[in-house]
Amino acid sequence: MRTSRKVKDSQRRIIQRIVEVSRRECLLPMLGHSPGRPEGRLLRTGNCFQGVTLVELMIVIVIMAVLASIALPGMGRWVFRSKLERQVDTIAALLDRVRLKAIKESITYRVVFTPEEMKFFAFCDVDGDAILDSGEEKKGPFYLDEGIKFGSLATSGPNNTAIDHDGISLVKNRINFSNMGSCNAGTIYLTSKDTSFALRVLPASGVVQVWRYRGSWEKCR
Repeated sequence: MRTSRKVKDSQRRIIQRIVEVSRRECLLPMLGHSPGRPEGRLLRTGNCFQGVTLVELMIVIVIMAVLASIALPGMGRWVFRSKLERQVDTIAALLDRVRLKAIKESITYRVVFTPEEMKFFAFCDVDGDAILDSGEEKKGPFYLDEGIKFGSLATSGPNNTAIDHDGISLVKNRINFSNMGSCNAGTIYLTSKDTSFALRVLPASGVVQVWRYRGSWEKCR
């Protein structure tokens, strides 16, 4: 037991000595008491960290500010494009889902867009009167994300089709899916700061095509 105690005491003294030496080697130079070095200078010894001067700190801040001014505009555009693409996916997915329900349930489904309120919804038109009645299934309303609106940066749509002033090129701003999956033709336009999308609905099949505009139209899917 005594031998074990002696070993532990010896280990403790060694550790304390190492800690004392480490403190002296690291802290004294930082306090300006390093032998052979100018008084008041914050220097580096071994792996110890030093302070920096005010001028050096200001230089780092200026560099970070310049980098931020370069990166932030590009980051903002990326955020808006990402939100716009997500909104396009949301509408395309809703149209696909509604079309499949119309076929499966053999009932007419309608998707109605209200561009002045930046919203849209879908409903099951059981009695075929083209009006949302009490008791009829409804999905929505869904609202466009902030920074996104109906419309387009382009003056004409894919294949030089005309773009309505409200960004919805559909009869009565709605798509009507029959129990065969077919629908009325038209295009929904969405835009943000520098990018526009067009969702074209093909009448015979009800399939949705997605086009993107960045100076010219290109088909995405």
